[in-house]
Amino acid sequence: RAVIGVEPIRAVMACGGLAQNDLYLQTHADVLGLPVTVPHEDSAAVLRGSAILAAAAACQFPSVADAMRGMSRGGRTMAPCLDPELQRFHGARFEIFKHMQRHQQEYCAIEAQAAAAQTLGAQSGIASPEQDPKLTTYGAGEADENVAVPQRLGVSILQAHGLKHMNN
Repeated sequence: RAVIGVEPIRAVMACGGLAQNDLYLQTHADVLGLPVTVPHEDSAAVLRGSAILAAAAACQFPSVADAMRGMSRGGRTMAPCLDPELQRFHGARFEIFKHMQRHQQEYCAIEAQAAAAQTLGAQSGIASPEQDPKLTTYGAGEADENVAVPQRLGVSILQAHGLKHMNN
């Protein structure tokens, strides 16, 4: 999406361990539809980037972009494959990813509602794990912060939200 006053991205620079993997680089170039370049001095990329920012801050160059152009050398570049069939494939995969993101947001909302309902139930004296074996307690560790949650919601998802299994 274009933003007024912001230049569009025309290329990607890659560094680090995965920059040595040609399949990784080519896939990114294909998915993004942009060339991906690995600098010749990949192992010193962070050092070079720091020097570029320092040179721009010290007004040795009019801008960071000018410092990048003046202090960087090219490298090997992976050009994107713009085959329409491959682009349709990546487009379909992206649509699947967006659906999965929306579903994950829906699942989190359902879990939050269930946890809130269980918290209200616990505060009003309705079922606790001691009274109902189908409930499991999760919490941050303090008794008044714990939440009784139906076991079917799944341990890993609740733990991902920072809640620990408290029944053991």
